[in-house]
Amino acid sequence: MITSLAAATARGEGLARAVLLSQTGSWIALHASGLRTTGVGPEDRIAIIIEAARPVELNDLVAEAYGLTPREREVTTLITTGLANKQIAQRLGVSRYTVEDHVKSVFAKTAVPNRGSLVALLQNDHYQPRLDRGSHPGPYGWYLDDSIRIA
Repeated sequence: MITSLAAATARGEGLARAVLLSQTGSWIALHASGLRTTGVGPEDRIAIIIEAARPVELNDLVAEAYGLTPREREVTTLITTGLANKQIAQRLGVSRYTVEDHVKSVFAKTAVPNRGSLVALLQNDHYQPRLDRGSHPGPYGWYLDDSIRIA
């Protein structure tokens, strides 16, 4: 995966990103970008940052795994914050019926029957395992793992 990140930045495609599962079961994020050269040393230099994946990166990964559209991802995020369909409709500038259609689609794609089950799915599959391993939320709202190993 690092090779493809490096290739993307070398081709001038800007920042390349990937989210991967480490051997310890922790999610890590890789960010790579090309460095400007000053004419001294190798011409093709790439900086790679490896860090614990943040919620937004994991949310995108989870949403992609379930095949959610960008709008369904927005609706799912608003559901998890406790908003009702009417509030979601107001926030997104769409009708309540459109929101209901998105909610039904999210439920079908994630195979859950209701909002509580959707939140439980996300909690039990993606957050609770971190708590069980002894991780604690860090300053940015995501969990810090002392055991993250990249190999």
